Amino acid sequence: MNRLTDRELVVLAQNGEQKAFTLLTERYRRGLLGHIAELLSGNWSVTEMAEGPEDICQETFKKAFLHIDDYNPKYEFSTWLYNIGRNTAIDYSRKRKIAIEAGLSAEKAVGIINYGNLKNSPEDNMISSQEYSNLLKAIEELNERYREIAKMRFIQEYAYEEIAQKLDIPLNTVRTRLKRAKDILVKKLDE
Repeated sequence: MNRLTDRELVVLAQNGEQKAFTLLTERYRRGLLGHIAELLSGNWSVTEMAEGPEDICQETFKKAFLHIDDYNPKYEFSTWLYNIGRNTAIDYSRKRKIAIEAGLSAEKAVGIINYGNLKNSPEDNMISSQEYSNLLKAIEELNERYREIAKMRFIQEYAYEEIAQKLDIPLNTVRTRLKRAKDILVKKLDE
């Protein structure tokens, strides 16, 4: 089975052959991990770099396995897989950035990023869930002027421009209100 092409292995994997997907994983794990690490370089601390790319790599293979039937043989399997990896890394980084913009500590940011995305131990899941609940509760306690904008940015992950458009307010107003909301949230979450 090791001598089969990627396309042959994909067909077997699409037919439920676990060994075929395992071989694809072994074949591309190192390259995908390097690709992800390169995408993230410069944006992560040394500690985060030790765990982040590995987590994203695992999540990428999980997504690829779940959506193997969507693979289009018109493209190379590696191209398809690396695209999934790139998109997963972007999502992971965006959630991390939003959590950091909200003024959360690195530990809280990682917990909220992982919430619902990656398989953690039951203890990690409980902590992440609790931190996410704390963030939601803190946002709900905000003054009405900041609450909707904070939800749109920190929960729904809208871009500043999208928020301005949806609320029909100037972009600078969005920035100012988000800055004030973030300052309030930081104080609430550090209590």
